[in-house]
Amino acid sequence: MCASPEPDRGPGLALTMVLLVIICCSAFAAADSPQLLQEWPITSKSLPASVFFWHRDTPDIEAEAQADPAATFPGGLGVCSVHITRNPHASVADIQLNPLAHQSLGRGGVYGISLWIRASQPLTLEAAAIHDDPPFTPLGAGPAARLEAGPDWQEHHLTFTTYGGLR
Repeated sequence: MCASPEPDRGPGLALTMVLLVIICCSAFAAADSPQLLQEWPITSKSLPASVFFWHRDTPDIEAEAQADPAATFPGGLGVCSVHITRNPHASVADIQLNPLAHQSLGRGGVYGISLWIRASQPLTLEAAAIHDDPPFTPLGAGPAARLEAGPDWQEHHLTFTTYGGLR
């Protein structure tokens, strides 16, 4: 997940999201009965070990991530927030929050990712399901989207079909 708000015009931007689930639906299964593969619950004041926060290490970017297990969202409790205090809007990949899935994904499988997001001011996020090592290529067809965020919680879903046997 990459945040790329407009250049700083005052107090920082707060991006709050709940990283819910990665689900699998076989190509022939009913969409209403997916299998849960991984969840990233926020249960302490630390980000889960499989959620990686990164930002480009230059003086022109300032951002921090935090977890709050008591904060609420429409689906329950536990959120993580990214507070961006400075970002020159150079690249959509300058600030990232990456939930890593430690599941093998089968060739030609249909997968979905669900998450809730909101932001202190309107912004567009780039969301993608990609390999977690260089060259960071897509996991399959259809795994990228531009997500709009604003002050109200919004649930988003990405669906993709894997290209090959993936880990």
